[in-house]
Amino acid sequence: MLDERVVLDTFHAILGRKPESDAVLAFHRTYPSFEQLRSALLESHEFASLYAQIGGGTARGAPALSGVENGDVKTSGHADSASGDTDQALIESILPRVCTVDVDAAGAERDALWDRVAAVWAKLGEDAAHWSVLTHDAFRPSNLEENRSAFVQSGELEGALVDAAMARVPDADMATMRCLEIGCGVGRATRALAQRFDSVTGVDISRPHLDIARKELDEAGHANVALHVATRIEDYAELAAGHDFLFSRLVLQHNPPPVQAAILAQVFEGMAPGAVLLFQVVTHGKGYTYRVANDGAVGKGMEMHVLPQSAVFQLMAAARIVPIEVQDDFAAGRDGPFRSHLFLGRKAGP
Repeated sequence: MLDERVVLDTFHAILGRKPESDAVLAFHRTYPSFEQLRSALLESHEFASLYAQIGGGTARGAPALSGVENGDVKTSGHADSASGDTDQALIESILPRVCTVDVDAAGAERDALWDRVAAVWAKLGEDAAHWSVLTHDAFRPSNLEENRSAFVQSGELEGALVDAAMARVPDADMATMRCLEIGCGVGRATRALAQRFDSVTGVDISRPHLDIARKELDEAGHANVALHVATRIEDYAELAAGHDFLFSRLVLQHNPPPVQAAILAQVFEGMAPGAVLLFQVVTHGKGYTYRVANDGAVGKGMEMHVLPQSAVFQLMAAARIVPIEVQDDFAAGRDGPFRSHLFLGRKAGP
């Protein structure tokens, strides 16, 4: 992990401030190198705004528009190949090319996808449970004890996201709400949720992860958390029943698209009328395609998959869930081929 002083100094040098919380500091310490930390801050919206305010023009990482003078776009009858490439890159940075993705599977075909994911995560839970949640060497079993506090503290970032989401739903009171967490793992985010909601139901596909979560949550004194292993996709509708807040982040992206879609459909259907939903999925991958018929070629380790926004919106509409906001999320990394979004919505009343 990066030294705390390195993160503090880098924040001060680039953004002119300290990290906004201990959770944010702990998260940024998990970058594998100083160079990646520096790139993340330089490519943040906050730095772009600061850079523009001091007359810096186009911030690092932002593609330049050809034919722009004093804020006016100049057009011409033709474009040379260089400007054409730049314009195409700009277009794809805003609205990327559509991914070819199968989001439907049923019966034995879908069950086989579920079984494969369940087997992978049960094995990860046995071998390196904390690392499987945050894939940084600091959280491998051999390094975990000396970095356990940073792992625990990083979960507070999820709590801060929930706070920010609930500020957009002022008529809802967390203290009276029942929270459903999909993919609770070893309870990293569950701790923060338990401090905010009346009760939390944590669900995971891996019993080894849940065994660790139960032990660590009990040790931390969180008596308002119930944990359940999902043995089939149909379990999610029953588990969601009566809950009025959904949280899921860093989870669905590791499931094939038909499994993601089926889980969300079950959860959406089961949530109580008026429920607030906050969840993250990877919505685009450069060069990504997925065909159920070709799933046998998928690697057997931790997978990364896309669920297009169009599919998410269709699932929300079918369950009468009204979108409130959709925002960029760095859950799939900042510099890689995947684009991730955090969805906030609310289910219509009876």
